Amino acid sequence: MKRITVTCLFCFSFILFADYCFSQDLIILKSGDEISSKVLEVNTDLVKYKKWTNKEGPTYSTAKAEIFMIKYANGTKDVFNDSSFSNGTKNSNGGETVMDIDGNVYKTVQIGTQKWMAENLKTTKYRNGDPIINNQNWQSLTTGAYCWYDNNVTTNKTTYGALYIWYAVADSRNIAPAGWHVATAVAWTTLTTFLQTGNAEGGNLTDTGFIHWSSPNTDATNSSGFTALPGGNRLANGNFYNLGLNGSWWSSGSGDPNGAWNRILSYTNSNVNRGYGSKQNGFSVRCVKD
Repeated sequence: MKRITVTCLFCFSFILFADYCFSQDLIILKSGDEISSKVLEVNTDLVKYKKWTNKEGPTYSTAKAEIFMIKYANGTKDVFNDSSFSNGTKNSNGGETVMDIDGNVYKTVQIGTQKWMAENLKTTKYRNGDPIINNQNWQSLTTGAYCWYDNNVTTNKTTYGALYIWYAVADSRNIAPAGWHVATAVAWTTLTTFLQTGNAEGGNLTDTGFIHWSSPNTDATNSSGFTALPGGNRLANGNFYNLGLNGSWWSSGSGDPNGAWNRILSYTNSNVNRGYGSKQNGFSVRCVKD
């Protein structure tokens, strides 16, 4: 009986060991496709792996240039942030660029199935060329408007972009360049779900260091290339807050008569928080390709 018990325990241990050896890794391609696998090797140019559905089968290889991220079974990950594309105008980092109606040129980045602007919007015109007003009195305003943080275009336009009232985001004339749209709540959720590792998805979006963000800039890696910056916000009464501390971005959508939704990143944590505020507040804007 003892011999049988020992043998059974040995077999059970071997099964657990074999299952551990082939714990499932997830290879996420830049195309958005996912490969369930057991990664065997990551070298300079290639990732070699067994397919999870055929662990005893052939070893496959995929070029690192085609891979966005590997999520390993133990919770760690490798991100290969080479945002190069086969078509379009290239920026210095290899990514495609897009121009708005004002002639501002923006870097872009592919994150999973989405292509995002990698900078905050700066346009002062709607897509049809109509001007967005730069009105300092937003408390009772129900039409589009924009401003620069502290009303200082020289210091803040290039780095942080404009702050827009919600009515500019909702205007049917569209503030996004042709072929693009202001990020919806669904787009934000798709982005954060794709990047989520515990509660650190905000760190994957956030620009690193302390040139723009205040310390501690918690868990910032900018592994996605999104390069979120702390452009602060403006209240309806005209006061400005949080430059260097928080970034807030509108979600397009109707909200309700009293307010609308936005996404918030903070220097003190690595979460992407969902906020709700007055439509007369001024927040940054990011756009997604149609």
